[in-house]
Amino acid sequence: MIANFHNPRRLRTPFIAIIVFILITGFFLLFHQPLVQYFVIPWTAE
Repeated sequence: MIANFHNPRRLRTPFIAIIVFILITGFFLLFHQPLVQYFVIPWTAE
């Protein structure tokens, strides 16, 4: 992992992949949890 810090190009690829994975799982949980929908839907409707 020390070699990765010397090359920022190799460090960005897994970092972006992790962010995309968190965003996808985040939206998946939002649309599949009814408790979250009660707070998100009225807030976005207004």
